[in-house]
Amino acid sequence: MLARVYTNRATTEHFVLLFDELQHLTQLYTGNQICFKCFTQGGNLLVMNTDMEAAQILAAGISFLHTNDPAYSKIDTKSPEEFVHAVLDFRSMVAPQDYQRLINFPYLKSQEELDEFTLFVKNLKVKKIDGKV
Repeated sequence: MLARVYTNRATTEHFVLLFDELQHLTQLYTGNQICFKCFTQGGNLLVMNTDMEAAQILAAGISFLHTNDPAYSKIDTKSPEEFVHAVLDFRSMVAPQDYQRLINFPYLKSQEELDEFTLFVKNLKVKKIDGKV
């Protein structure tokens, strides 16, 4: 699944509603729950790219925390703030050109580009990024 969401609101509460509704609609129409690969065995979401606005990041932590399996992810917290902090900083884990490619994810235009990006992420061999904890 590839989704882009544009909004003119920037509060944590608004983003929680947005992420919760995205999860609800995905479950409703596909029968699948959105789960990050790095948080849940069998997860189906490799990456979520944001503009790193604090309200947006905290809301993602609040909204997706319930999908975390601590035994799998090794992130054992009920605090959205701690959850986000545990997964947020990967800039220092990759070379600058790789980081740039990661943040350009929203501009992929085809399945072929998505497949190449997925292979790129796997080849980074960074557990926190590729979802293989």
